[in-house]
Amino acid sequence: MAITSRLYVFEEDGSLKRIARRVADGLVFGYDAVPEYAGTRQRVANVVIENEDGKPARILDVTGSYWELCWMLGDGAVRRRGLTGAR
Repeated sequence: MAITSRLYVFEEDGSLKRIARRVADGLVFGYDAVPEYAGTRQRVANVVIENEDGKPARILDVTGSYWELCWMLGDGAVRRRGLTGAR
């Protein structure tokens, strides 16, 4: 039995889009960005899942938050990117 954590962003139509852990870590630490969410506030769900035989078996916990994302390309330079705030 393994336990994993998955991160999802709520799309405007209410659907969920899974964000790879590498990208999520990059957003938090400022070395990655998702340009489609530039300058926006996103609803995010962090889901902890128990896996059996490599497949999801149970949801153990869900935590929701808002992430404020910034990726500004004005004169061609990146001024600030990644996660600028979370609640």
